[in-house]
Amino acid sequence: NVHFRSDHLFQNHTQPDHGRRNSRVVQVLDACSPKSRRNSSSMTSYVVLLRHGAAVSKEVNPDRPLDTDGIIQASTAGIELSATLSGYGIKQVRVLHSKHLRAQQTAEFVAKELNNTQIASTVGKQDGLCPNDPPDVVLQQIKRDRPPPSAALILVGHLPQLHLLSQLMEFDLLKESDFPDAGGLLVQYPDIGDEDEEWELLRQFDVSD
Repeated sequence: NVHFRSDHLFQNHTQPDHGRRNSRVVQVLDACSPKSRRNSSSMTSYVVLLRHGAAVSKEVNPDRPLDTDGIIQASTAGIELSATLSGYGIKQVRVLHSKHLRAQQTAEFVAKELNNTQIASTVGKQDGLCPNDPPDVVLQQIKRDRPPPSAALILVGHLPQLHLLSQLMEFDLLKESDFPDAGGLLVQYPDIGDEDEEWELLRQFDVSD
């Protein structure tokens, strides 16, 4: 079972240090700005679907940690997420990752960059985020455990699950290629009371180039 309840998502924890920031250029694909067609009110909540960074092969290391490119990608994604989430007024973030080392390390690099820009962030391992875990279970939990105002949830996971999850949010035009290494989506929750449950794609991230 998946359990990520709002009452414990946003507790503070000590974050590991992973070295200095980098200044690699990020390619960002805007779907809309913080002043989007839907009102970004104080009750708005956000979720980020983020794929892990590039990892070494099983032949090199069965645990598959991030490789050199993956470390750069994860830090760069954290820098871009910091700037983007700040623009949406986010002050608190919970970063959840699967049990796999490559996702854990990506989450830690992202959280470090968020903390560097005064966005309070915590990291935790989460059941149900592995590549072939059912995406419908995760979506139900995301909806039930909506982040509080001025907060966001980042899920660091894998393909094919992230793509399938985006399909359940009715982003039908997206492909698996829209989730490159350490790339993904910023999504706005449906408005509270919205019977149509319309998720809004705000931004796509691609740090792979």
